Amino acid sequence: MKAKLENNTVVGHNIKFEAKFLKHHFGITLRNVYDTMITEQIIQGGTQPYVGLKELVFKYCGIMLDKSEQRSFKMGAQLTESQQKYAIQDILYLPEIMRKQKAKIKLIDLQNTVDIEMKVIPAVAWLELSGINVDLKKLDEIKIKVLEQKNKAGKFLIQELTREQIEITPDTTQEKASEKPKTLTIIPNLNSPKSLLETLKAKGYDKLEGTGKQELGKYKGDELITNLILYRQAEKLLSGFIAGFYETQVKKDGKIEIKSPKYPHPITKRVHGEFNQYGALSGIFTSSKPNLQQQPSRYREWRQIYTAAPGNKIVACDLSQIELRIIGQHAKEPKYIQAYKANLDLHKETATQMFNVPLESVTKQQREIAKTINFGLNYGMGAQALKESLKINADIEVTLEEAQKLKQTFQRLYPHVTKYLNKAGEEEFQKGEIRTLAGRICKTRNPNKKEEDYKIKNKGKNLPVQGLCADILKIAMGNLFLILESREIKLINSVHDELVFECKVEKADEVPAIVKTEMEKAGNLFLKDLPCIAEVTIADYWNKE
Repeated sequence: MKAKLENNTVVGHNIKFEAKFLKHHFGITLRNVYDTMITEQIIQGGTQPYVGLKELVFKYCGIMLDKSEQRSFKMGAQLTESQQKYAIQDILYLPEIMRKQKAKIKLIDLQNTVDIEMKVIPAVAWLELSGINVDLKKLDEIKIKVLEQKNKAGKFLIQELTREQIEITPDTTQEKASEKPKTLTIIPNLNSPKSLLETLKAKGYDKLEGTGKQELGKYKGDELITNLILYRQAEKLLSGFIAGFYETQVKKDGKIEIKSPKYPHPITKRVHGEFNQYGALSGIFTSSKPNLQQQPSRYREWRQIYTAAPGNKIVACDLSQIELRIIGQHAKEPKYIQAYKANLDLHKETATQMFNVPLESVTKQQREIAKTINFGLNYGMGAQALKESLKINADIEVTLEEAQKLKQTFQRLYPHVTKYLNKAGEEEFQKGEIRTLAGRICKTRNPNKKEEDYKIKNKGKNLPVQGLCADILKIAMGNLFLILESREIKLINSVHDELVFECKVEKADEVPAIVKTEMEKAGNLFLKDLPCIAEVTIADYWNKE
């Protein structure tokens, strides 16, 4: 049975579950699979995040399945006759669904996308079974430090912003009129933007029109505003990242109380996240329980919680500036192509042209402006959004007029990019879908949701880029599974343009070269006019440097 399953194509619905089960309990590695759920997501252009088997049986076979037995199974209990019949019907219609799906796939030319997705399914099972090692002691140290920051800043804010207010009542009787007016103590809700804005205005911060980063920047350096920013940074780390690793309780006031850790797994002592390989329209991965993809970029100490087990090293490999390279390929922009062929810093090259200064004289601020523009304008960012992005991400203040001039300078500097993006946005707006260079279809119009025209056009600009990035990473993952999985090497994370592995120290010389080669090979299938470069780091923790 092991040989049959490992050497033949196995058909299933959400077959990742079966792949993990067979590997964990019986040491069976599924290498060739066909998943009816993933295939349907491909056919639908990513518009259906989940497709049930019941839905597919009705769509392709015209039969309504009875799923009432689904929740009756119990661990270790003997299967009843009705449960056995239910289990059989769960696989009975798969060959017919596959046959009809394949006819559709051929008709709309999606064979390559299906091939990519089917080959990556075993790699996703490998990824989820591998798990990642989390240093709970380091995590707890960070939690304590962040809680101290939040509490210290919060205490200062409450002290400064709590105010007294006279209670006004409509009662005007003689008896009440002789009483001393009552006062109310108003304690600000630091997590309510509306309440906070009212409190800040009452305190004299009249310039504020909101409490976002851009508005708070009007009072840069002010002690109270500085503490508000520190409070929010800590709150974001706690609720968005730290809380994901702990059992939590939401109190009546909306605050999150962090309790005991809910990870790692009691047997493996590792954290096993869930990865959805078709998590978005573009086909990119998403992660949950906990979210291992999203990491706080501005809190450098955070990644040190992801450590290699004793005797191991972590090998991280990311595709350098892959999105800009893809745009350069699409647009056939000579200046992008020249810069990447010569292995130059595109952001510095952009800055030297935009500010008319020699390359060696480009300042850090000028490079940051160029970097923000390179990434932002390529996705349809307007002058107002550019102004805000420069302030938030680079702490650089420009007027709206200056932002508009920067945008115009960029568009003149890279006319092929400008022309391509405008064309891509218009074509998508007319068709309602795009194709990546690998052939993936991303349908962008949701019939149940009304969107503004510019948002639809922006999808036409960014989906060909994000979609191809997903294609490249998945091709590399599928190939690396065949090369590395059998060698006791763990794939521990997949993040948009990056793959992270854990291996024995003695293998830390050969694994990086293999990973780099395969990731670059996958990229170079589509980047014909400029090179795909993968950058590798080897460390005792998940290092991005």
